[in-house]
Amino acid sequence: AEAGRQVFLSGAAEPFGPKMEAILFAAARPDHVEQVIRPAVERGSIVLCDRFIDSSRVYQGVTGGIDADFMKALEAVAINGMMPDMTLIFDIDPVEGLKRATARRGA
Repeated sequence: AEAGRQVFLSGAAEPFGPKMEAILFAAARPDHVEQVIRPAVERGSIVLCDRFIDSSRVYQGVTGGIDADFMKALEAVAINGMMPDMTLIFDIDPVEGLKRATARRGA
């Protein structure tokens, strides 16, 4: 999962477009679901993810212009039935959000 994330964050996937980004995220997600999320849910724990399928739906689907059916097919394989019970969206000033994202990337 981490290797796919690094490919995306490095910008190496950008020349291939949003469809490749969606595939990379979908490829990394089953590892996260099966190694972290599913075991925690089965133990009765509450799981909080700072980003999950809704991020892919927006960034690759809506913003990237990828067909919703394609995104749903990737999602179905990637999460294998582990749909979130709830999604919370925190709105942040775009300038502050960009500042934080830039700081995280060390740019």
